[in-house]
Amino acid sequence: MKVIRTIGKRVFRSSRYCALLLGAVVCSTCAYAVPPDEIDWGWRIKPTLPNEAYGPRTDVNPELTGDNHLFDVWAPDGDGLYPVVIYAHGGGFGSGDKMKAIGSMPKLAEDKIVFISINYTLKKGPRKAIQDGIDAIGYIIANHQKYKIDPEKILLSGNSAGGIMMNHIIFDRKTPGVIGAWHSAYYKTQFADLSRENLKEVGVPIAVSMGKLYPENPGHSPLAAVTLLKKNVAAGNSGMWIGSTDGTVKQVWLDGKWIKNASEGIDTGESYPSMAEWIHAVAEEQPQTEVAEKWKTIGFQQPNSMGGGEAAIRETGKLRVFILMGQSNMNGSGRAEDLEAPYNRKHERIRIWANGRWEYMVPRNKFGPGVSFAHQLADFWPDDTIGIIKVSWGATGISAFEKNWSFERAERSKDGKKGPMYQDLMNAVAEAKRISEPEFCGFVWKQGSADGKIGLAEEYYDNLKKLISDLRIDLGAPNLPVFVPSYANDKDLLKAVLSTLSKADAFEARQSAGRGSVKDEESLQAVLAYIDENGLLKTTKPTVKKRRYLATVISAQNRAGRELPNVVTLYPGKLPIGDGVHYSSDGYVTLGKITASGVEEFYRTNASRTKGSSIRRENK
Repeated sequence: MKVIRTIGKRVFRSSRYCALLLGAVVCSTCAYAVPPDEIDWGWRIKPTLPNEAYGPRTDVNPELTGDNHLFDVWAPDGDGLYPVVIYAHGGGFGSGDKMKAIGSMPKLAEDKIVFISINYTLKKGPRKAIQDGIDAIGYIIANHQKYKIDPEKILLSGNSAGGIMMNHIIFDRKTPGVIGAWHSAYYKTQFADLSRENLKEVGVPIAVSMGKLYPENPGHSPLAAVTLLKKNVAAGNSGMWIGSTDGTVKQVWLDGKWIKNASEGIDTGESYPSMAEWIHAVAEEQPQTEVAEKWKTIGFQQPNSMGGGEAAIRETGKLRVFILMGQSNMNGSGRAEDLEAPYNRKHERIRIWANGRWEYMVPRNKFGPGVSFAHQLADFWPDDTIGIIKVSWGATGISAFEKNWSFERAERSKDGKKGPMYQDLMNAVAEAKRISEPEFCGFVWKQGSADGKIGLAEEYYDNLKKLISDLRIDLGAPNLPVFVPSYANDKDLLKAVLSTLSKADAFEARQSAGRGSVKDEESLQAVLAYIDENGLLKTTKPTVKKRRYLATVISAQNRAGRELPNVVTLYPGKLPIGDGVHYSSDGYVTLGKITASGVEEFYRTNASRTKGSSIRRENK
């Protein structure tokens, strides 16, 4: 991408735009101060939303304005969604705060650009600081409507250590949706992969403006900055360098050409963009998309955050689509920064339904089992594309997913306000059929806890059976395989239920199941019936009572695997827990792999279903 060198009659040399650019860079160190009458310092402009929190407010650092996890927002007046510049201050990861070296960048709001400056943890090393940056950006994107941000027009900016942070986030693909970078006080040490090959793959324009002249090469290095820009241009992207001293722009290099270089007596007289003009030129080259309200429902919120940009469907091979539905452990609370390659990279044969279209799957905030699941199946079917349509949300009962949805039924599990999630799925299915040719290859259901209560647990089997039947009819796939990762088999469930009783009650309950060869599922149902008939849990804690009804839900899932055609109940066993309730990042990766292995085994056993497709036949 090449940023237009001449942008109408508005040129960078005008005093206002000169102030805008220089204010961003000159105050990075006192050595490059500009007379106060030449710059209207941005920190005098009150933020639209000061001290917004993106994380816990308990980790207070007295050197900061506020605490580690705050940011300030300067937003344009009026309605609409605008490009955003998210800025990280410098200070060697040991000092500074969100008001440091912002210069006149808050004035970007006057040019219909949102400006945000973030705090992050200090004196804990780059890794912790960078993680805070990832968390802050993820939070800002997730709440883009509040901050008037177009989530597809994100530019990252940094000064010194902040530039190191932002380069790592951009070029190691921690935040899809970034369309450009504008840095100041560029430091030569970098953690990111800035090879020409990677610059080409990421494909974003970069601008660097400093209060120094090329080719000086101290720690804050013009030489390193211009070297990066030249590589970026060679990789097919735009690059711009601004060098200044004494408050005067003396060097401008744009897309491979010196427009101005006082050191070499070059001044072509060509105009060049201000920061605001450059940002708008970059943003205008992005495709304009408007996400319809039906794609903004709660069921799509998490998959929307995993979209890595619109992706066409390959012309060769099949588009094998899997439906993923459920509550929190399907939604996922794994941290994207914990993922390693290939899970944090764009895969040319994996798609997720996000923002009303097929997009690349690139987790940028939270993730669930779908990531490793899709990658493993992409290996299993090396000639085909794997598509994921996911509708999920935490603490959601099965009634919220019913085809014949009603507020009253959904509200029994406090889900009425979430709306009809089955209809969300069918909206996605209809649009996916319109723009592609999906072959529905499986339904994965990970849910249960929200129905672990009296009045809901007893009807769970019938509700699950009806959901599967409705899906098979509406997807036009009467033999659609269904995969249900269960929390425990009936034998382990029986042990867990008996452990809640006294030894005497457990013995009597066990005896009620009869003697001799009795199946685990029969023993479990007999024990549960004995508990209810004798009121053994009436005086126990609510958590113990919930486990009793959750046992009914899990046993219903196990029963579905025994009795319903093409339904496979999987038993992943005990997986790592992250927050005391949900799986850890490793737990979600493992769950996805185990579920994918179940899919592989099903299709190997039913070889006729894979006719005409190549299958890589090895276990993961």
